[in-house]
Amino acid sequence: MSSMFNPPHPGLSKVVNGRAAISPSMALRIERWLGRDHGGAAEVWLAQQAAYDLWQARVAAKASKTLSGVKALRLQTA
Repeated sequence: MSSMFNPPHPGLSKVVNGRAAISPSMALRIERWLGRDHGGAAEVWLAQQAAYDLWQARVAAKASKTLSGVKALRLQTA
């Protein structure tokens, strides 16, 4: 896959193997490579990365009970 990038991107292997997140510049490279009409829209790749990052944060917060001391904000309705 990295041979399809010209020039090959050194971080692509890390992304593919789950050792690095997709950065905005990598998302743009993927967009140029695949094309927006074939699943390559940079916004889609970044949204998927953000969703994964949020999922990881929720799992970590639940495991460490980080949010246990945070109380929900209660707003009064008019």
